[in-house]
Amino acid sequence: DGRRVEILEKSLQIILDGVYEKMLKYSREIRSPLTNLYMLGIILPTLGLALLPLASTLLQGAVRWVHVFVLFNIIVPFFVMYMVGEVLLKRPGGYGEGATLELNPNYAQFKSKKPWVVAGLIALPFLILGFLPFIFQFDFVSSLGLQNDYTFSDFGVDILGDAKFFDFQEFEGERVGPFGPVAILASLFVPFALVLFFSTAFRKKTEGLIKSRENTKKLEREFANSLFQLGNRLGDGMPAEIVFGKISASTKGQQSSEFFSYVNQNIQQGMSLERAVFDRKRGAILYYPSALIATSMRILIESARKGLSIAARSLMSISEYVKNIERINQRLSDLLAEIVSDMKSNMVFLAPLLAGIVVGLSAMITFILNKLQELQVAGQNSDIPFDLGSAFGIFNVQTMIPPYFIQIAIGIYIVQVIFILTGALVTVDSGRDPLKEKYELSRNLRSGVMIYLITALISIIALSVLGAIAFGGFG
Repeated sequence: DGRRVEILEKSLQIILDGVYEKMLKYSREIRSPLTNLYMLGIILPTLGLALLPLASTLLQGAVRWVHVFVLFNIIVPFFVMYMVGEVLLKRPGGYGEGATLELNPNYAQFKSKKPWVVAGLIALPFLILGFLPFIFQFDFVSSLGLQNDYTFSDFGVDILGDAKFFDFQEFEGERVGPFGPVAILASLFVPFALVLFFSTAFRKKTEGLIKSRENTKKLEREFANSLFQLGNRLGDGMPAEIVFGKISASTKGQQSSEFFSYVNQNIQQGMSLERAVFDRKRGAILYYPSALIATSMRILIESARKGLSIAARSLMSISEYVKNIERINQRLSDLLAEIVSDMKSNMVFLAPLLAGIVVGLSAMITFILNKLQELQVAGQNSDIPFDLGSAFGIFNVQTMIPPYFIQIAIGIYIVQVIFILTGALVTVDSGRDPLKEKYELSRNLRSGVMIYLITALISIIALSVLGAIAFGGFG
């Protein structure tokens, strides 16, 4: 019998060491692919967008805003997803798979469609604000006593002069734009509405479940000591039906006390030990859905039928097993901590920051090209044979992709990147876990896109004003 136990313990240690070695190898292998993913999938496309206003002008309108959306919101995200898939395929199994969601009594909230409706109603007004430049072009606006467009001088902002808010222009019988700074600022509401929609829905879906998950994780961390106490009490000859009340009292203030208290209350109400733990409606395991806890309790129930001494030895062995698992999990978390931290900082800080600056640059380029076109017109109407405007005659602002659409494309791309990389981050760290993925999405979308929007707002205002000051001498 002792030899059999020794073999089982040795096999357990081999399994745990094997998982650790595989994850150690995986953590080394994915560093380079993740760096390539960040540079090729995020940095390079974002920097490429900064050149689009000039490139579209030089190409005389061959590149349109539709091409930008197809490239940056369909093709590039699929490329990023492919690269992420290659990284995730290398991940070994056997570590971090999430607990079964269906066991939790709050699972109906996770599957409910009500959060989507509530989030949609909250986000809709901001989405309408994002399309304000186009709404102002409809005929009903005049009946409200409003103009289709305004200039900054109408509101006393002389530094930007006669620059228009929305700045739609006619080109070859077609209305193009908007090119104005206010239109670009209004476009920020589109990614903001998207983020508000998804983050609100995911937060409402997961807030109850994630709290239950945290309690379960806390219980799992305490479970080794609790199992050891259970084993000691059973070894002293105390019946399994009584021992839960004693352990609940001795662990008061800990998460494990609540679990054992649930079991004890169910037993006092006439349930068997098995039903007290696993009953489909009132079992204690419903409030702490964990494979580890469920397996431990199942072993306790089965071994208790064969005698208290066997149950005591079983619980002692499980306690040692749980301690080993916790030790390995801690080492694995340390292995993945640097990779996870780098991915998260790139996703929610560096990429949004860079994208926000790119939006500001595209706004400044548009402002400068508009001013150059005004100088060109002024030069044609003067007697001066050569002027600065004619030198830049190749730049026709009407053929340029409006920064309004560039900003929306970048904003949607940042949202897509956060979706893709958050899923990858959770899978690398914890295995496939839909609950944690949606919870992390609600947080990462808020923080990442808010950094992007704030950076873009400051960049658009600062660089547009800078361009206006620079051209003040030519006025």
